[in-house]
Amino acid sequence: NKSRYLAVCVEGAWKNYGYCWKSMIALHDVILHAPT
Repeated sequence: NKSRYLAVCVEGAWKNYGYCWKSMIALHDVILHAPT
């Protein structure tokens, strides 16, 4: 699911780069701070 999201993100990067980047930062932040 995560790899699929990344693939879609990369595919649309040329037109959705800003949104994609912010989403990835948010997702990364959530993963870093998520309780295990």
